[in-house]
Amino acid sequence: LTKRIAQDEAALARAGEQRARHSQVQSEQAVQREERITKLSGLAPMTPLESLNTLASALPNDVVLVDEAITASGDLDIAFRPEDPESFFGLRGGGIGQGIAGALGVAHALSPRRVVAVSGDGSALYSIQALWTAAHHRLPILFVILANSEYRVLKHNVDVHRHRFDAPSDHPYPHMDLTDPNLGFTELARGMGVPAARAVSPAEIEPAVATFLAGEGPYLLELVVAGKQ
Repeated sequence: LTKRIAQDEAALARAGEQRARHSQVQSEQAVQREERITKLSGLAPMTPLESLNTLASALPNDVVLVDEAITASGDLDIAFRPEDPESFFGLRGGGIGQGIAGALGVAHALSPRRVVAVSGDGSALYSIQALWTAAHHRLPILFVILANSEYRVLKHNVDVHRHRFDAPSDHPYPHMDLTDPNLGFTELARGMGVPAARAVSPAEIEPAVATFLAGEGPYLLELVVAGKQ
């Protein structure tokens, strides 16, 4: 019995130490998050982090998040801090294009909760026709397009490849920009029956979110953000 008590006390002590370390790590991460938000605020074009942080501040806490932000997924996590496993749906595997369409299934499954689907502009092109379905069924989804006019993840992959194999090139990122002409996601959305707005600054985000929250169906918000620097 004495040995069992000693073991229990030791286990409690270890658990207390683990909680203290976890609390310290969380505090340090919170400071780092705030420092990163401050560092990347006020730039033009706005950074993905600033746009997503502004978006999170304008939305209620009970929204369901569908993440296909790809290279901005880390910023999405900083801005929203999702903790409820029933309120967050993300990518598995290396394929892209599931975010816009997948949000429809999430909205059906978790009705009547509002869904926020965040997608890169390149990823959105894979299943943009899902906007029509959202309008047809009047699903309460806010589609957020991070428009940096490029396949940024491919540029990152090129950087990794060239660094690994020491393969410099005078053609940095061939055929990876979504320009000439630029894509118009607000026009695409309206053409499929989804009202939409385009934000080029943080000040334009909250009014668009308020419009979505005041309605009953889908809405698309195109956020014009900085590309790869």
